[in-house]
This record gives sequence, C-alpha cells and structure tokens, in this order.
Amino acid sequence: MEVTAEGPFTVTFSRQDYEPSTVSVQIKPGEPGVSNPTFLPNPVIAQLAPSAAPQKPKPTAPAKKPAARP
Repeated sequence: MEVTAEGPFTVTFSRQDYEPSTVSVQIKPGEPGVSNPTFLPNPVIAQLAPSAAPQKPKPTAPAKKPAARP
C-alpha cells in the first residue's frame, strides 16, 4: 500500500475475532540530493492475537433440600 504523510501517524491492523494492534510510524527526513523521506518502521508489521472467547456462565446446581428428620 502506498502512503504519503506530512508527519507521524499510526496504523491499526484489525480482523474479526482478533485483538487490534496499532503501530506508530515516524518519518525520517531524507538527505537533500541523496534520499527521499522514509517511514520508520518500514515495513510496518503487526502480529494479531486471537480475542479471548467470552466466558459462558457456569450453570448453578439446584439447591439441595435438607434431609428430613424422623
């Protein structure tokens, strides 16, 4: 993907069932007559972790009745 920017920015990677990951990108100025400005990091890489599955409530056991006394 080609991106142009005047200043620092963030990139957020997201996918269903995964936690999003955000990476800060800085701009390294180029040297006059030698190079163009570049992004740091370049390339931008992120590793997504699976989302924690929502925990289902545990079923509660029915209350036991006290034993009848003779």
